[in-house]
Amino acid sequence: MSPKSGGRRAPVVPTEEIVVLGASASPWRLLLVVAISLLGSYTIVFASGYTGQHRRHAQSGVVQGPWSETLASYLVALGVAAALLLLFGRFDLASVREPLAEVVIAGLPASIGGAAGRLAV
Repeated sequence: MSPKSGGRRAPVVPTEEIVVLGASASPWRLLLVVAISLLGSYTIVFASGYTGQHRRHAQSGVVQGPWSETLASYLVALGVAAALLLLFGRFDLASVREPLAEVVIAGLPASIGGAAGRLAV
């Protein structure tokens, strides 16, 4: 227990920043966050020139193209962000806009972290 918490245990849940940013973001800013997430993920995985890229491009399949793979991984990151926000009780399901905005905001670090993790695998 820290002295700053007044003897109480600090909660181990996402902080209010995601909720505040989601509530205050305009639709255009949310689209910008989506674009940054997709471009950042694409750049980390495909445009950075890591070794083994030629093997990945040589495989065939629906999700084997660079942009389709990036989009699929972004959708997984959004799903993980939504599940974590729901798990920690950060959704106000009274409206659709606020939870969607929170998922988009939380999806940015999830997609960038997922892209970095895909390089490690």
